[in-house]
Amino acid sequence: MIGSPVVRWLLGLESVAADAADVRLAWERPVPTWITACLLAAAAAVAWAAYRRMDVAPRRRTVMALLRWSGIALILALLAGPVLEVPRESIDPDAVIVLADRSRSMEVEDMPADAGAMRSRDAALREIAGPGTPFAAAGDEHRVVWQGFADGLVPLAPDGAGVRLGSADGDRTSLARAIEESLARNAGRPVSCIVLMTDGRTTDPPSRTLVRRLQAEGIAVSAVALGASAAMGDAAVVSSEAPRRAFARDLVPVEATIERRGPARGRALRVELVDRATGTVLDRAELPALGDGDGTARDQVQLVATPLAAGDLRWEVRVGTEDASRDLISANDRREVPLTIVDRPLRVLYIDGYPRWEYRYLKNLLQRERSVESAVMLLSADRDFAQEGNTPIARLPRTREEFDRFDLFVLGDLPSSFFTGEQLAEIRSAVGDRGAGLAWIGGSRSTPRTWPGTALEELLPFAGPFELDRLPEPVNMEPTALAARLGVLRLADDPKGPFPAELREQPWAQLEWAQRIAQSALKPAAEVLAQGVQRSGGEQSPLVVSMRYGAGTVLYVATDEVWRWRNGRGETYPERFWVQLLRSLARPSLGTGREEVRIAAEPGRATMGDTVRVEVELPAGMPPSIFALEAIPEDGSRATAEFEAAPSQGGPLVAQWQPAHEGRWRIRPRDPALASRAGDGASIEVVRSDRELRDAEADRALLEQLARETGGRVVGPEGLPSLVASLPNRSIRTENPIRDPIWNSPLALLLLVAIFGSEWAMRRTARLA
Repeated sequence: MIGSPVVRWLLGLESVAADAADVRLAWERPVPTWITACLLAAAAAVAWAAYRRMDVAPRRRTVMALLRWSGIALILALLAGPVLEVPRESIDPDAVIVLADRSRSMEVEDMPADAGAMRSRDAALREIAGPGTPFAAAGDEHRVVWQGFADGLVPLAPDGAGVRLGSADGDRTSLARAIEESLARNAGRPVSCIVLMTDGRTTDPPSRTLVRRLQAEGIAVSAVALGASAAMGDAAVVSSEAPRRAFARDLVPVEATIERRGPARGRALRVELVDRATGTVLDRAELPALGDGDGTARDQVQLVATPLAAGDLRWEVRVGTEDASRDLISANDRREVPLTIVDRPLRVLYIDGYPRWEYRYLKNLLQRERSVESAVMLLSADRDFAQEGNTPIARLPRTREEFDRFDLFVLGDLPSSFFTGEQLAEIRSAVGDRGAGLAWIGGSRSTPRTWPGTALEELLPFAGPFELDRLPEPVNMEPTALAARLGVLRLADDPKGPFPAELREQPWAQLEWAQRIAQSALKPAAEVLAQGVQRSGGEQSPLVVSMRYGAGTVLYVATDEVWRWRNGRGETYPERFWVQLLRSLARPSLGTGREEVRIAAEPGRATMGDTVRVEVELPAGMPPSIFALEAIPEDGSRATAEFEAAPSQGGPLVAQWQPAHEGRWRIRPRDPALASRAGDGASIEVVRSDRELRDAEADRALLEQLARETGGRVVGPEGLPSLVASLPNRSIRTENPIRDPIWNSPLALLLLVAIFGSEWAMRRTARLA
């Protein structure tokens, strides 16, 4: 009806649409019904009083009274402000905050999929957040706010009918911080519920203060629990250590740290060293089950292998069980062991002062060992030189080039005076700058007694006094755990077997002569590889001592009696003793050459975001100044990082670098001319923090406690639709109808004129006007 132009003009309609439905009459100033009744009664009384004494026909008097009453009633109605309105309601929806876990623990594959397979927690979350998400049925009363959280809170953008989650790569799960930040971002809006999409594993659980705040504001926290309902346990290769370089046919040690958490403690493990190129298992070890229980157990596993071919090898340590599907995180079941193998003879210069028995044995060993090129010089009492070895030399080396021919120097019992100061300085430089090895074999005449004050004094792994006494009785050798980790003093037929018991017990294995080195005299960098144990009282004294010096390594053997082991098993034990030690000493020399610019980085294995300290030592004569460095990813997958080293107080140049990406990095000078003088530079491995995956078992108990305390629910992915259907409604509804006033319309005026005009006309005809 209101669609007619005539009607719309009469009613003065502008806002109400012509086709509007459910149009109704309303009042701007509504009056209670009882007041309305009183006013209408009063109007009737006024109208009756106005005409009750008029001398007119009763019918005419009644009609005029009714017209008077109608006019008064119409005026009262117009004063109340009549309007025509179309009902319209606005809804201010409440917020349903959905917090989606984007930490690395979501990558764990412990949720069932089709055909008995397993899928990751993140895959389950993506299914929930994809097209057809149950939150689409939340209705107009709820505004669903998707936010991702790990170590911070980020909004998640819509992606078609779903949500774009991004990658699950957070290194920390800060649950309490995420809840607090989400409440702050939705301040001023009623919050219906907080829904957590998480495995519950967090380093930041909600505090009691936060729980009380949620209770006070009436905000329920519900959760869709992702992850296995029962703990699975996890076995991981935490670290692996091995030499970066080795000679072909070396016995290369690899030490792996294996960690077992939760139920994995009750499983037997198989640890393997594998050549990734061929898939060959080079060595294996078995770890027995430890029994059920919580907590973490760590095991150090020694693996050894002998590479035959030269080149860059890619070994890896793997750990597994008979049922691999029971392991929580498969990504940490292996760790790479990069290794460079050089296939060339070990070049040794051996100099001794007189033909003692140890000299005779070691000289013959070096001559017959096919993997060794040796130059052996015996300094006789009359100062003549006896040249032996398979590459004899006519005189002692004098120049740097001549010393650089050798990977290893062995100095026996000879006085320091037979060398010039320049020759000793070249040996020190070869060890410190080029990585050559230096082995001392102590003796009763000159070593180490005559070496204080020389350039090689600082290459002795102990401090003075250097007049070392002889131990009062014979000793048996007892290796330390460090020797096994370095792959030396492995004298048993099985390289991983224990040190032969006969070398500890048999009389023929006793070393009749050995020097006493005080434990307190060892330098801070010195490490004991073997102790000499006296049989009578068990007193121990360092017998084989190693020390890192610059780029190389120094070894001191405080006895010349190893040859005596030939009396028990022939050449077997002495040969293994010396070959393993000498080849281990020479490995650092397999780098690119002498390092005039030395770069060192600590730690050698860093976590992304941690600070790496880089020290630079410049060659003599180069003034210290700001030194430009670069870190280059070895796989070329990322851009080069650049930083600068500055002079430190009385020390080397120092730089601080915070790696932002994982992988192996090589640090070297940015100037190509200086880079060629820095050798390989410094190499470090940058890894991601394992805090998030260190204990990645789902923590459903935490979610259930939080839901119970705040009035929420915990469901699995299949229970999400019912959770959405039961969301509390805290939306705000506001009436906002469309109105057009009719009290000032033409129709209202026409009615007033018609009523009062009719009354006036009747009064005129009755001659009452």
